[in-house]
Amino acid sequence: MITVFDNILLWHGDKENDYLSILDKKASLTVSNEAIPSERMVSMEQIAQDIITIVTETDAGAGFINNKEKIARADAIITNAKNVFLCVRTADCFPILIFDHVQKVIAAVHSGREGTKRNIVGKTIQKMQEAFQCSADHLHVSIGAGISKEYYAVDKDCYFDYYNSQSSLYDSALLAEKLNSKTFNIDLCETILLQLYAQKINKEHINIIDKCTYQDNNYFSYRRNKTKNRQLSTIGIKL
Repeated sequence: MITVFDNILLWHGDKENDYLSILDKKASLTVSNEAIPSERMVSMEQIAQDIITIVTETDAGAGFINNKEKIARADAIITNAKNVFLCVRTADCFPILIFDHVQKVIAAVHSGREGTKRNIVGKTIQKMQEAFQCSADHLHVSIGAGISKEYYAVDKDCYFDYYNSQSSLYDSALLAEKLNSKTFNIDLCETILLQLYAQKINKEHINIIDKCTYQDNNYFSYRRNKTKNRQLSTIGIKL
């Protein structure tokens, strides 16, 4: 899916234009009629934490061109630089793209179980507000495909650790339902949405690609077949 809002372009990919092919060929990412050169793209290390980094023009090409490493340790990156395209690599985790159409600030977020548990999307929004004076009223959020609750069963200890960590986010009735469950399936997208609502993001400004990466073979899924490849999502401010 490609979206252009004013001069902000965002795109969530699938197996087409996959990460490893672009990396190996040092090729442009071509989506619709847009060609994004790899030297204008920025990749982050993604260590499943809640580290958020502001990137600048000098970071263009990080993780894609020779001798320019990924943005170290980050699972979310933010910029207001034009013609710098922030990228997320996923294969079951959720890629989240955020922009403020007034301040012209963008962010790319990698939110898997650990990042979601640590509220990385909420913390990214807070950092956008602190560093760039973004307003919740002006923020738009696009959530790409990730693993659905139906296919994300975990062990009992992992399940209870996750939902107990979210006790301040869920209302008491819904939390009780989770903690009394006899099955142990985590709903990451549900938590991400609650985290966005907690940041006062307008529900009409949230778009979700309602696809499960495990179920839909058009997407890479690590849980399905331990793939090393990833789909890309990217967002940038066009010149």
